[in-house]
Amino acid sequence: MTGDLLPILLVLCTFCSATSGQNTTTRSWYDPVIASDLMSATTTATTSSSGGSSSPFLRWRASVRVGGGSCALVGVEDVVSGGAARSAVRKANAAVLHLFCDTPSAALTLNENCDPTVRTDLHAAMNKVTQRCGDSAGSASASLIGHSLSLPVLNGEWNHGTWQGIYVCNFARSARDIEIIATLHVLSGPSLHWRDVVSSPRGALNIFPKLRNHWSSPKPLSGIAHLEILHTSASLSIMSEVASRAMENSLSALIPEKWNDEFFQHTYEGSDDMPAHAKTAVVGPTLSIPLSHSFDQEGVYLVEHRDSGGWGCGHSRTVVTVLETSDIVGQWTVEITLPETGWTDITDQIQAAITEHTTRGTNQLCWVWSPSPKSALVLWPGNASPATAIPMVVPPKITVAHWDLLRSVLAQAVMLPLDEAHLGLQHRVWLGSKDITCAFTIVLFSTN
Repeated sequence: MTGDLLPILLVLCTFCSATSGQNTTTRSWYDPVIASDLMSATTTATTSSSGGSSSPFLRWRASVRVGGGSCALVGVEDVVSGGAARSAVRKANAAVLHLFCDTPSAALTLNENCDPTVRTDLHAAMNKVTQRCGDSAGSASASLIGHSLSLPVLNGEWNHGTWQGIYVCNFARSARDIEIIATLHVLSGPSLHWRDVVSSPRGALNIFPKLRNHWSSPKPLSGIAHLEILHTSASLSIMSEVASRAMENSLSALIPEKWNDEFFQHTYEGSDDMPAHAKTAVVGPTLSIPLSHSFDQEGVYLVEHRDSGGWGCGHSRTVVTVLETSDIVGQWTVEITLPETGWTDITDQIQAAITEHTTRGTNQLCWVWSPSPKSALVLWPGNASPATAIPMVVPPKITVAHWDLLRSVLAQAVMLPLDEAHLGLQHRVWLGSKDITCAFTIVLFSTN
């Protein structure tokens, strides 16, 4: 097969998959070793009872073997490999599947499930972005991509885009088993909504007013809205209106199109395509926001990274929203004062809040959100601080403020799995902000 024919066949393969249905995936492009390992592995699933009834939560662990310096492509059917887990997902009318990666220098995201060079190009891009971070480059790359995903499940299936698959990224040099902690939360009542959005080319559009109007009325006072965009060249983020005007230009400084000529292999769909895939992975295809927040100072933005929006797709984008409002113990906001470095470890404060509000039930999940503008959350391994490495990912010349970019490319929220009332993670949770005084919000989920 000549090199000229390969891109054509890849496009035909993807087009056939796309025309066969919204939730169809091209399984031939998934890593067969990873899929085989997962399907044959022993997956631990735990269930609990409360008051004689089944718990709405199911927890299990999946181990994915990923080569050094590479990204593996898996599907939900691979992660949900245990009999109890698979059965629970198939029976769920509406649920959220929370995936969390606690392995240092490893990350989770959604991106193209067809051409394998997207995965190698993404890893190469992250190496370039974090090249000034020294020995912390792997941790910085994982922080930019993210450690958790909250995926909508409707009528027993993960609702995803035709070209979307789960990337398990290993930023360490050697091959490792990357552990994924999965928590299925079966929701009570209808809670999943669709919204088709026509976005403007290469820019950011505030979709919060449309999403809010689409939610049930009256709006719940507590709970979380999980958003997923069903595309691989557009992303979701929280930012100010001022930052939104220049965000795409700043992301192009972070991941420039000139890399097509330097090292990208996935170049046959246009000069803006592979940079758009990398931007989507960094900014994020999923986003979680509290239902109680008014977003007066910021908005929820759909960031379009392409001029044309993909193969004949224009700029029509689909966003799925899941409202997770059941089994909430409570919601609290903690105000803190940061040191001069702009970063502080809030793990112990999160744990103290969990312990203080623990009930007789079993705590399952703890959602942490940074509501302050120009702030962000980072999961960092061990007792080291991200204060030195994280600023190194910001390009010298950008058109938005330093912290505006960091808020978009780092985590604004993270869902943490709990072992009873304990975090028990390999990572510490760090909060960074431009302002000395800021806050973080906790939402605790329990079986009781």
